[in-house]
Amino acid sequence: MSTNQHAHHESIVVTGVGVVTPVGSDRDAFWQNACSQDTNSAEAVSLHGRADFDGKIDDFGPLAKDTKRVIRKSLKMMNRETQLGVAAAQHAITESGLLDAGYEPDRVGVCFGAGNVEIRRSDFQAGVDACQDLMQQFDPAVWGQLGIPHIDPLWILRVLPNMPACHTAIANNLRGPNNTITQARVATNMAFAEARNAILDGDADAMVVGGTGTNLLETIPSDADEINRPAEAAAAFVIERLGHAAKRGAPNYGEILTTGSATAIASNHQANLAEAIAGAIKNALHYTHLDPQSIAAIQMNRQETRLRHFVDGLGDAAAGSSALNIATMLLAFQREQNVPPLACNIDTLESGLASCLIIRNSKVDSYHRSAA
Repeated sequence: MSTNQHAHHESIVVTGVGVVTPVGSDRDAFWQNACSQDTNSAEAVSLHGRADFDGKIDDFGPLAKDTKRVIRKSLKMMNRETQLGVAAAQHAITESGLLDAGYEPDRVGVCFGAGNVEIRRSDFQAGVDACQDLMQQFDPAVWGQLGIPHIDPLWILRVLPNMPACHTAIANNLRGPNNTITQARVATNMAFAEARNAILDGDADAMVVGGTGTNLLETIPSDADEINRPAEAAAAFVIERLGHAAKRGAPNYGEILTTGSATAIASNHQANLAEAIAGAIKNALHYTHLDPQSIAAIQMNRQETRLRHFVDGLGDAAAGSSALNIATMLLAFQREQNVPPLACNIDTLESGLASCLIIRNSKVDSYHRSAA
């Protein structure tokens, strides 16, 4: 067996969790709402997902002086999605104690699931106004001459999907592997896969991984159904090897046991989501002794179903929603009794892509993986 094959049986655990949600921008507030029987999802979404987060420097949690200075200077370069992601990442980094863990900066990286959805009409309004003719109609023929000069030349840098990962890395001097997955909801699971493999393959000692998304434009459609209602959210995590985490006394939320993804598209170009999900689970289980029935049992667990329903009820924040589901699972492991030994996050795209992330409850000692 090669070194890498042996490495893939090492335990990679979550040592920090940070959230920015429609119902609280810290772990305690979010968990309290998740556990409350009185939470009204529709009311939460009516807050436009902002709750107590307004993108100011105080929203990024306790920061070292140098980190605060970098983030403050960078705020004008962050769109909403980036602000959410960086804030969640800073909360996770702080709780984990990552910056004091003794890792070399070149050995700590960042991988985020994100998009570039925050393109607002206000970004172009001045340019459009400058191109109106005498009848107050937009004249595209003069856009290049009269409109473009009114557009901020740095605008494009605020809407690139890799900005959450980049700003997180710059602010914390994390010079290891850095990447962004842009596959909507499935992106967060896939970001976990890439981050975990970066550690197992020896390219990093620790990774910041997460997902962020905002589908909020100027208005929220009143006729949107509950799950598809636009929302915004972000969650981020610090992952590292169990041995080092235990040695430095870091929190242990759970083990990133395995990940998998699959695509299923028929010859007539129709997606087969059931087949994609089955393939993702099969790929995820490749290095474990678990079988598909185990995953079915996880998915049917009453507590996990309740918590996932709560997150889904907050609306669709793309990768941010998936990250929030994962954060909820980990918080349940840490804060509740009689929690099952495993949790599973499965997400799909209508195009036929599915991803699967399985997490082990570190408090449960009865589970042992096969070394074969």
